[in-house]
Amino acid sequence: MLADVPLDEEVVLVRMDVDGEDIEGLLERGIVPGCKLCPVRHAPAGGPTVYRVDGDLIAMRKDIASCLCVQSALAARRSPSEGRRGVGQEALEAAGVVDTT
Repeated sequence: MLADVPLDEEVVLVRMDVDGEDIEGLLERGIVPGCKLCPVRHAPAGGPTVYRVDGDLIAMRKDIASCLCVQSALAARRSPSEGRRGVGQEALEAAGVVDTT
């Protein structure tokens, strides 16, 4: 889960176990399966963590980050490509994002 990733470790989003309005906010910020994320700092007293998401900085609460399944960016480079219909596609389709290619 993204919430468990140590600071400065880059990961790739594999699956989104989020529903409702929360997924819309993630999609609007470019957080989609296949994007790269890296935690850069934690807010004090258990507040949100700031993540670098494909170059942009985005704050995210721990409860949301706990719903995002990730894998090491290094492992993602070694695994064969799953294409656009890979893991996480069902989350995108549930949010109304449909690949028409």
